[in-house]
Amino acid sequence: ATGYDGVLCAGGGDIVTHIDLTAGVADGTLPALIGLMTALVSLRVSTTFLRGTLPSELGLLTALQVLEADDTELSGTVPAALGALTALRVLDLSDCNLSGTLPLSLSRLTALRSLAVSGNDLHGDVPPLSSPHLANCRLIDPPVPTNTFGCVAGDAAATAVCAASGLPPCGGGGDRHPTTAQMYTTSAATATRGVEAPPPP
Repeated sequence: ATGYDGVLCAGGGDIVTHIDLTAGVADGTLPALIGLMTALVSLRVSTTFLRGTLPSELGLLTALQVLEADDTELSGTVPAALGALTALRVLDLSDCNLSGTLPLSLSRLTALRSLAVSGNDLHGDVPPLSSPHLANCRLIDPPVPTNTFGCVAGDAAATAVCAASGLPPCGGGGDRHPTTAQMYTTSAATATRGVEAPPPP
């Protein structure tokens, strides 16, 4: 423990492992220096007043298992550097002001169990989500989606995501689904009611 609410440390208080500022009064931006906290396992800043962009230095947090920054004023794009977080189990960036596309590097998150990016202004193709553990995948929230995704034509993983959502299969020759009011999910065979984040030490 430390003298700061929502911050847990190991190593006699010298190594920050968990930050939880959920539903607090945190304001300002996520600094690039957060990339120095390489032992960080969970970062929860949901429902705060954080603004600015997601720093690419988040990609240095290779021990990170939970990144929850939903319901904030964060804007800009989803950094491709997040694809380096191979231990990441939960990624929630929903209900922010993010724009652009989902980086193809997210396909490297093979430990991912829960992904939520609905409620933004994202577009483009859905990267192939290859994690065998993915149980919850929320890209678009009905009835009025703000994201407009296509899909990767001919890619088996992306085709499975579309099929599980009740969408017509991805066609060949560059066909795309321009927009939908449906929720993308993984198959019912692997769906669960939620994913438990790792507990603090």
